[in-house]
Amino acid sequence: MTYKNRFLFFLFLSLFFFIGISDYGETYSAEVDNSEMMIEISKELKCIECDGQNVYESNSNFSKSIKAYILDQLSEGNDRSTIIENIHVRYGDAVLMKPPFQQNTLFLWIMPFLILIFGVGFLSYKLIKNKKS
Repeated sequence: MTYKNRFLFFLFLSLFFFIGISDYGETYSAEVDNSEMMIEISKELKCIECDGQNVYESNSNFSKSIKAYILDQLSEGNDRSTIIENIHVRYGDAVLMKPPFQQNTLFLWIMPFLILIFGVGFLSYKLIKNKKS
């Protein structure tokens, strides 16, 4: 082989090498975008096996499976709200870090304030009654 043929041969091989690198870069950037989105979504979900940890911080089997599910859904092209809604439907309100406000839980939200008002009123009544005696 002459130098000219060798040069053309290596030029031809390098063309395939650079095509491969450019495809790898696009795939890598898509994976980085998906993993960043997975982190954001998993921070909004609560691990149901752990006490108060979100899915991102936890290393439980549940959290690992949810992270894998989120990555699969992102690679299929689903958006954030669809993924969270699917997980919410499957596991209920217990999986959300910020559960939605519902009318059937209104009493639970108001009850601490009612107890506080009742306690202050009862204490005031006892203090006033003791001062009169």
